[in-house]
Amino acid sequence: MVSAFSRAGMLKDAVELVKNFPFEPNAKVWGPLLNGAAKAGDVELGRFAFDRLFMIEPKNTGNYIVMANLYSDAGKWEEAEIIRSMMWGVGLEKIPGCSWN
Repeated sequence: MVSAFSRAGMLKDAVELVKNFPFEPNAKVWGPLLNGAAKAGDVELGRFAFDRLFMIEPKNTGNYIVMANLYSDAGKWEEAEIIRSMMWGVGLEKIPGCSWN
């Protein structure tokens, strides 16, 4: 449900649902919320979700890239660089994509 709400731009509903979970949300909850926040340009919610994802899966490069891009899109260049530095600090790097048709 969190994913569906996030994709539909219903971020407040997604957050409210997460707050009422009877269990601790995992990466499958925080990831869609981060992506929804990125799509909506909601830096504050994106950082909130990213911080939880960082605790759960610190080696997932996708989370760093989404958060750095969200900061960049908002013109927050220094914050974007901090996120990229965090990624490099744990020994990760973005592997360039390749598509062969």
